[in-house]
Amino acid sequence: MKVSIEHDEWKRGLIFKVTHYCVNLKVELSEEEKKIIKDRNLEHVIISDQRGNTLLSKDPNFEDNLTFNYLLIGKHNRGFMSISEAKRYEQHLIEQLKQAKVFLDQNSGIEQKSRSFEL
Repeated sequence: MKVSIEHDEWKRGLIFKVTHYCVNLKVELSEEEKKIIKDRNLEHVIISDQRGNTLLSKDPNFEDNLTFNYLLIGKHNRGFMSISEAKRYEQHLIEQLKQAKVFLDQNSGIEQKSRSFEL
C-alpha cells in the first residue's frame, strides 16, 4: 500500500469568499491487497467515518466515510474550514491507514487449516 497525502486550499462563494483547506488522499494498492478486499467482500468496511472516528465495521448510512472501496478507487478528499483541522485529519488518516493495513494482513488467509498440539 503506497499512500500520498496532499493539502490544497480553495475559495468558495460569490461575495464572501470562504477558504477551504482540502486533504487529498491517494492510495496505490498491490494486486494482492486488491484481491483480499474483493475476495473477502471488504469494500464497504469503514476505515474512518466522516467525523474522523474509527469503526472498521459496516455502516451504509454515510457515503462520505472512508471505506476500502475508496482505497480501490485510489482517492479520497475531505475539506475543512481551518488548517489545523486539515492537519489533524491528516494525522488521523495516517493512523487509520496503518490499522487498515494490519486489518488487510489479518484477512489475507489462514496459513494452516488445522493445528495440533499437546498440553
